[in-house]
Amino acid sequence: MKFDQTAWDKLCYLRDKGQTEVGGFAVSHDDDLLHVREIHLVPQETTSVTVKFEDSGVADFTENMFEDGIHPRQCLRIWWHTHPGDSATPSFVDEDTFEKVFGKCSWSIMFILAEGGEHYARLQLRGDLEGSIILPVQVQRDMYYDPEWAEEYDNFVTPLKEKKYGPVSKTAGLSPLFGADELSDYGDWYWSDREADRVAAIRDGDLEFDVDRF
Repeated sequence: MKFDQTAWDKLCYLRDKGQTEVGGFAVSHDDDLLHVREIHLVPQETTSVTVKFEDSGVADFTENMFEDGIHPRQCLRIWWHTHPGDSATPSFVDEDTFEKVFGKCSWSIMFILAEGGEHYARLQLRGDLEGSIILPVQVQRDMYYDPEWAEEYDNFVTPLKEKKYGPVSKTAGLSPLFGADELSDYGDWYWSDREADRVAAIRDGDLEFDVDRF
């Protein structure tokens, strides 16, 4: 798995901008889907152990990508999020979220970047080649900063007032797309009923795709 320099630097910036976890989607090059060119946020509420995406924000992101001519396989297959602390190891909630949200995809990647610098990338395959692969990560180290990153963070990330969890909260890295107590009753955020019309409009346009695969 590769990151363009600006994509990696933006990821590091977003990780360090606040005191909570943060997450989003990576956009890859169309000729190399494991090569990340952009990092994007969507509207979300965050704590030190959770990230909750807004359904409408994910739909807006998808629609914007479509209007820019970016296929869903480039922008909805790599889920990235951060972990405060030193550990990038997925939590059981990370694993549950990855399976529930991305389990229908023919391939998907969970990428985690920890505050201490550790990273974790796993490719999950479905179908004839079902299985998973831990991916090495290649990045360029020359630092870059774009002032628009701060504006994007402030517009999309809403830290919530939270209870004190004790010393493990900074290292456990429980970071679902949804709060831990909501996992049992959330709908599929991308193909939820409230966004069905918008998704169908995208699906029936010039870029045709089976929405249930993304």
